[in-house]
Amino acid sequence: MERRTMGKLTSIERKVATLDTRRGAPVAVERIRGGRLDRIRQRIMLRDNYTCRMCGRVTAHGEVDHIVPLAVGGGNNEENLQYL
Repeated sequence: MERRTMGKLTSIERKVATLDTRRGAPVAVERIRGGRLDRIRQRIMLRDNYTCRMCGRVTAHGEVDHIVPLAVGGGNNEENLQYL
């Protein structure tokens, strides 16, 4: 960065961390759809006893979500899915 003398300010340094876009899967993971997704969703709901992993509420209207998103290298395996 450029250094300038402006009163007491002698330099401006970068204070914000940059985002490393190199993390993640080199190839996108194919999304699961249809009946296969419904069966996986039911297994995860039963495994987690319809209890939200974030807040602990028991509800039948939750969602099944990836712990590590597919976009950053997560997979569709059941260990990477949670009931919210």
